[in-house]
Amino acid sequence: MVNSSATVQTEHVVFGAQFSPSGDVPPAVDYITSVGLDENGVNRDVNSLSAGGNSLKKLSDKTLYPINDNAEEVYSMVVNFLNLQVPRGDYVLNEKYRLQAPLPLPFTVYEFVPREEYKRVDPINAVIITVRDGGTDLKPGEAELVAYEDGGVVNRPKGQRRTFNKPSTSLLVPH
Repeated sequence: MVNSSATVQTEHVVFGAQFSPSGDVPPAVDYITSVGLDENGVNRDVNSLSAGGNSLKKLSDKTLYPINDNAEEVYSMVVNFLNLQVPRGDYVLNEKYRLQAPLPLPFTVYEFVPREEYKRVDPINAVIITVRDGGTDLKPGEAELVAYEDGGVVNRPKGQRRTFNKPSTSLLVPH
C-alpha cells in the first residue's frame, strides 16, 4: 500500500514519486512535467498553456515551431521510453492525438494501456506520454519529453514495476 509521495524539481523538470515506507511498493516516478521556458520563451509545461497566452501564440508560429514530419521515428523513441519504464509490460497504443488550440500545436500525446484495457472507456493503469515534436531547436526525428503520467505505477505486478532514475530529455533524441 502506498502511503507516501515525494516531489522533486530541477531547473526544467518536476518529478513526482510514490512509495511505501514498508517497502511493499518500491519508489517509482508516477509523473514528470517539464517547467520553465524554452529557448523561444515558451512555457515548457504543456498543462499550463492558456488561451490567449503568449506561449500559444508562439507555438502556433510555424517558423519557430515547425511540426516534425518524422512521426515513425518519434513513435519508436516513445515506445523505447515506455519499455524502459514498464519492463515486461504488455502495453499497446490506445490513443494518439496532436494538441490543438485551435491550430495544431507541436505536441503529440500517446496513451498506452494494458492489452486488456484496449479501447475501453476510462482505462485503468494507463501511461500517457506527451512529447514536443516540433520546434527549430529540434532536428528532424527528434522529440522532447514534456509530460509523463503513469496511472499503473502502484497496481502493476512487482515484475513490471521499475524504479525510475532521473531521465534526460535526450532519451527521446536519437543518438
